[in-house]
Amino acid sequence: MIKFLTGMLLLLSANHTIAQKNACPMPDNGYWQLVTNINDPKTITVRFYDLEFHLIDQEKMTSVPNWHKRKTCLMLNERLQSALIAWQRVHHSEQKLSG
Repeated sequence: MIKFLTGMLLLLSANHTIAQKNACPMPDNGYWQLVTNINDPKTITVRFYDLEFHLIDQEKMTSVPNWHKRKTCLMLNERLQSALIAWQRVHHSEQKLSG
């Protein structure tokens, strides 16, 4: 019985390690969220947020590839980074004007 449990733990830990290698790394300075609409299932809204939960930008997509794939995740991460840079530029210039 102990050998069986040990074997199962080894299998589960190996499977967990493989899943982590294939997982998409999320950026440290924000995140994105996919939002679907029940009335329009072919359109997906991608919302980009900073770590303070501010909505930075959003895009509507009519054809989104499989978001479970690493390539799609990396593409969304790139768009997040672009949105964060643009948002920071606007926010920084607004602060200069007001201060």
